[in-house]
Amino acid sequence: QVFSGGCRATPPLPPLLQHRAMPLRPIVALLVLALGAVASRVEQRAALEHEARAVARVAERAPENAQDGRSVLKEIRDLVRNTTTKPSKKEFASVFTGLPEYKQASVIRVPLKPEAYEIRLASLRAGKSLLVMRPFMHELLLVDPARIPADAMASAATFTPGKLKMYGAVVELTASIKVDLFLIRSMAVEPVAGSRVGYPNEAEELEYALLREMGAIDDETPVVTTIEDGGMLEGVAFPVGLLSSKVPVDIICTPRDIISVQRSLPRLAAVDFSQLSTMSLSSMKVLRQLRSIRARQPQTQLEEIRDLVRSGRESVELSADERELVAVGASELPAFTNAEVIFAPWSGRNYKFRLAALQAGKKLLVIRAELYELLLVDPGNIPAGEVEAAASASGMKEYGEPVEISAKVKVDLFLIQSFAVDPASGRRVNFPRGLDELEYGVLRAMGAVDEKTVVVTTVGEFQLREDMDLPDSVMCSGLPVDVIVTPQRTLAPENPLPKTFTLDFSKVGPEMYSRYRLLRKLRAEDLRAA
Repeated sequence: QVFSGGCRATPPLPPLLQHRAMPLRPIVALLVLALGAVASRVEQRAALEHEARAVARVAERAPENAQDGRSVLKEIRDLVRNTTTKPSKKEFASVFTGLPEYKQASVIRVPLKPEAYEIRLASLRAGKSLLVMRPFMHELLLVDPARIPADAMASAATFTPGKLKMYGAVVELTASIKVDLFLIRSMAVEPVAGSRVGYPNEAEELEYALLREMGAIDDETPVVTTIEDGGMLEGVAFPVGLLSSKVPVDIICTPRDIISVQRSLPRLAAVDFSQLSTMSLSSMKVLRQLRSIRARQPQTQLEEIRDLVRSGRESVELSADERELVAVGASELPAFTNAEVIFAPWSGRNYKFRLAALQAGKKLLVIRAELYELLLVDPGNIPAGEVEAAASASGMKEYGEPVEISAKVKVDLFLIQSFAVDPASGRRVNFPRGLDELEYGVLRAMGAVDEKTVVVTTVGEFQLREDMDLPDSVMCSGLPVDVIVTPQRTLAPENPLPKTFTLDFSKVGPEMYSRYRLLRKLRAEDLRAA
C-alpha cells in the first residue's frame, strides 16, 4: 500500500494468505522444492531423450551392431549401472604408486575428481609434478610439490579452486612440457584390447588430444586407468560413437592387481574441431586458444618461407622478361605439344602462357576468379588479330564459352601456380589466398583431370627450395607437380609424389559454398547423381 502511493488500489491477497497465523516462509520453501523437482524431472527427461537420439544415430550408422536403438540404450544403461561402484581410494593409490612407470615418471596427468585424491596426495609426497585441467577446460595447470609446504600437502591435494590458484602454475599451449604418465578415469574397460567407456560429460579424451597436439605426450606415453574388478568386461564390443573411447589404455589398476594390455587400437592424435559444437567451443577456453594457434601457424610458417624465398628480392613475382622465358619454356614441353586442351589459371601473371597456348592452336580451359564459372576458349573462334586480346581476362570472358559441370571435357596439361616448390619431390607451397587446389579438385570431380594429367608449374630459380620442412597445412603434398619450368631450365622431380588430391565436401563449409558458385553447382550435381 505504501508503494502503490494511492495511485491504484492494492489487489487483495488470496484467502489462504489472508490468515495471519499462516507464515509465508514454509509456503515459499514448498514452492521452491516443487519447482526444483519439476526442473530436475524435465532435465532428466531431456537427457534421456538426447541419449535415445544418440543411440538411434548409432543404430542408423551401424545396423549390424545395433538393430534396435532401444536395446542398445538398455545395454549401455545396464553397463553403467553395474560398473559405477564406489572405488577404494587408498587401495587404488597403493597399486598405482607401485607401477614401474609411476616410479620413473616426473610429470603425471591426473583427473580433478575427488576419486583421485589419494593418488594425487601420494604423488605430491613422492615429489611428482601433477598436470591438471580446470573444469570446462578453462586452463591447464602444473602443480609442483616444491611450491607446497610439507604440512599443507593434504589440503593442497584436494585441488579446490583456491588450492589450484595458490599452488598451480598456468601452462601455455605453446609451452614445452613432457608428461610421462596419463591417468584417465573409466566407467568400464575391456582388458584384452584396452578399449574403455569413459564417463559422460567429461572431457578427458579432449584433454588427451590436446596434450598430443601440444607435443606433451605421444602414442608411446603410458595411459593408465583405475577400476573396480566388476568394471572389467572381457569380450564386450562397446558401441562406436555412443560411450566408446578413442583413448584405449595400456595398464589397468584394480584394487588388488595390475593388468598390462597388449594394445593394438589407435588413439586420438589431435583435436577434431569438426566434431565440436559452437557451445562446446564457447565454454572451453583452452580449445578456443588452440583453434587460434592453429589458425596462426600456417600463416606464420608461410611468412617464414616467404622471407626465405625472397632472399633479398623486392618481390616474389617474376619480372615481365622472366614470364616470357617460362612461357616459352613451357610451350616447348612434349606434354604441351601433344595437348589438345590446356588448363591455365585466371590471374594476370599467367597471361604470357595463355597467349602461347592460343597462338599454338590449343584450346584453353579457365576458371573465372572466385570459382565463378568454367570457360573454354577455342582459338578457332577468335578473329584474326584478336588472339592477344583473347588471352586477357576481358578477352576470355568475351570469347570463352561456358562449360557446364556435367560436360565431358578432358584436360591434357594443367598449369598450376606455386609460391615455392621442392625440386626433389614436387611438393609446393601455394600462393596466399590461392585457389589452385580447389580448381584442380573441381576438374577432378568432373573427370576432366586425373592422376595421369601432367601438372606443370612455372617459377623462378629463387623459388626452388629443398629446405622446406613444412606441414601439409602449408605444403600441398596431395598435388605435387610433374614438371618445373624456370627462366633458365626445365626439370622434373627426382622422387615425385602421387597426386592424391580430391575435393572433400565434408570439409567445405557454408561460407565456401556461399562464396564459390562452382562449388555450389558441383555439390548440387553430386547430390543429384547420388
